[in-house]
Amino acid sequence: MTGLFPGVGASGVCLDAPLTLSFASPPSIGTAGKISIFAASNPNTAVDSIDIAAASYSDTIGGQARNLVRPVFIDGNSAVVYLHQHKLAANTSYFVTVSSGTFVDAQKNPIGTVTGSSAWAFSTGPAPAAAAAMSVNRTGNGGVLHGSRCVRCRPANNTAARTITVAAGNYHEILYLSARRI
Repeated sequence: MTGLFPGVGASGVCLDAPLTLSFASPPSIGTAGKISIFAASNPNTAVDSIDIAAASYSDTIGGQARNLVRPVFIDGNSAVVYLHQHKLAANTSYFVTVSSGTFVDAQKNPIGTVTGSSAWAFSTGPAPAAAAAMSVNRTGNGGVLHGSRCVRCRPANNTAARTITVAAGNYHEILYLSARRI
């Protein structure tokens, strides 16, 4: 691997950050394996887990259950992993594990295995607050990484105008807009 996002030891990470593993060449998704995230305070129970071999994947978006194609996307030399929504808590330390076979190279050899509680550890920052202007940037250079988080930050029945600026990039998400929130 050539990089991880959030980086090892990163702090103040957005609660909706997609996990990204970067490789020297394009990876493929394997046929079996798990990506799991654990709170450092409870290292034996996964906060969330993605089973690559699962036939289906669902999540709750905007209060409604949705069947999704998959939670892992290959973007060039990177694998982008989306956790289920609302799994990470503010100001909490986490670590990620990636089992062998989750990602493979062109010859189908396992790559990107991550084990142990310190190999990929980071901590989240505070929950984002509603603001008159918010920015979305999947690479972590904005206040929020997902457009849906900006919408959820707004108070119900809000009447004040808000501006959401979205940086260029690939966003693999369903943006659910409700008349109560926009």
